[in-house]
Amino acid sequence: MTRESQGFDTRYNETDMSVVYEYGPWSDWSEMIGWLLAEGESDPRFGPGKVTHIVADLQQLEKDRVPFTGDPDEAYRMALSHRRPL
Repeated sequence: MTRESQGFDTRYNETDMSVVYEYGPWSDWSEMIGWLLAEGESDPRFGPGKVTHIVADLQQLEKDRVPFTGDPDEAYRMALSHRRPL
């Protein structure tokens, strides 16, 4: 049974991406991914499963060689446009 089928909202939004950027400054996607994997779940502003989705989207940006941006709103839009199903 997935978190979604249990009623958890695992999607994230612009605000969640901004929270990640608050922990920067970041110079590339891999730094953000590393922090999320090590520390992301400890931030109470992230609900269950959100970190997993953010990491998956950032990994896709890295895989697609999308240039890094320091703008969380732009990062969110880019992540959505490159999203692959989990």
